[in-house]
Amino acid sequence: MCPCRKVVGLALVCASAVLATCAAAVRVKQLSNRLVDTKYGRIRGMFWDFQEPNMLPVEVYYGIQYGSIMKGSLRFMPPTGPTETWDGNLVALKQKPSCPQKVLDEVELERLLPLSLAEERAAFTEYSRDQDEDCLNLNLYIPVKDSNSTLPHKIPVMVFIHGYSFDSGSGNAYDGSVLASYGKIIVVTLNYRLGIFGKQKLFLVDRLAV
Repeated sequence: MCPCRKVVGLALVCASAVLATCAAAVRVKQLSNRLVDTKYGRIRGMFWDFQEPNMLPVEVYYGIQYGSIMKGSLRFMPPTGPTETWDGNLVALKQKPSCPQKVLDEVELERLLPLSLAEERAAFTEYSRDQDEDCLNLNLYIPVKDSNSTLPHKIPVMVFIHGYSFDSGSGNAYDGSVLASYGKIIVVTLNYRLGIFGKQKLFLVDRLAV
């Protein structure tokens, strides 16, 4: 195997591990004071201030639509762009539903998978119970400079696409706040069509829509 592939593979494994475990970090959460103007309307996120030293605050925006299948009328077809618009200020506090999938209980998971993987999958199932076919949404984690640190003018963006064989899972299960804070990067997690709804390689089309 090419050494560069090993490095990329290791980086992806490390990023996945950080995203999966960073929810344990202690932080103070409150509404952000900043309003962001978009062509769909004004949006306000959350401001997360970490207690650990050397960590930047992070702005978090949950449930931002990046594409639409028009409530099922574009099933098995490429999505349109975002269709949600709003008057006033949208407060992005809540994650949107995951894509339709079969949710296995712990007994089924332990029967089908090695114990360590079954336990990992079981921990993620709570994020997959709220489902909707119109599920093309994402979560943003954006580092914010404070009085003790600076950020470059252009911040790198990492789009994290969850795995599990294109038939289960949810981007909502992965908290990108610590990675955004430590790495000084914008982290994007997303949901895309799975299983039968993602056939014809539509899961790839959904990703391109981001």
